Amino acid sequence: MSETEPEKKGKNKKKQDSEKKKKKKRPCAAYALWCKDQWNEEVDEEIKKKKKTQKDKDPLKPKRSLLAFSINMNKRQAALVEQNNNVPEIGKIAGEEWKNMSEEQRKPYEEKTKEKHHEKKKQKDEQKSDPNKPKRPASSFILFSKEMRKNLVQERPEISNATLNALISVKWKELNETEKEIWNNIAANAMNAYKKEMQEYNSQKIGVCETRV
Repeated sequence: MSETEPEKKGKNKKKQDSEKKKKKKRPCAAYALWCKDQWNEEVDEEIKKKKKTQKDKDPLKPKRSLLAFSINMNKRQAALVEQNNNVPEIGKIAGEEWKNMSEEQRKPYEEKTKEKHHEKKKQKDEQKSDPNKPKRPASSFILFSKEMRKNLVQERPEISNATLNALISVKWKELNETEKEIWNNIAANAMNAYKKEMQEYNSQKIGVCETRV
């Protein structure tokens, strides 16, 4: 049974409406890229700041476990230094010795590596599962971002994440020094409180470790 003219028009209209909706959902590639760059620029800046100011490390944080070769190198270093004062030569000699070792000769070092790796993992798991460890506070930009996100979503519920992130970044850049100082002070106060909490937390952990010994 052939379709009538009104039916064809109705189908075409539905198809056009569907295509329009699809087009609306997809933001312009250049715009989406700009949105991403705006957000990433601020996030990268925050990461750089964190790396500069991250001095409150946990003194009990496990060190990276030595590889089997490094353990062997540490053992041989003193003897090799007596024979040869040239540091690159020492590394070369130790490397050759390690290469020529049999599986049986390497086994003690491999076992020691496994032990250290297991110990490190155990310490990390203990740290992660510690509910008493203070949480690092958010930076001034992240605090501002959370507040702005809440307000913008209420004003414009249909806003996309890409546009939202870009708007937040632009609004942050538009703040004058006095306005930024307000957020910087909030973040600084939170960081000072966190540092005190970390000092207390670390001293308590050290005390517990000493009593165990």
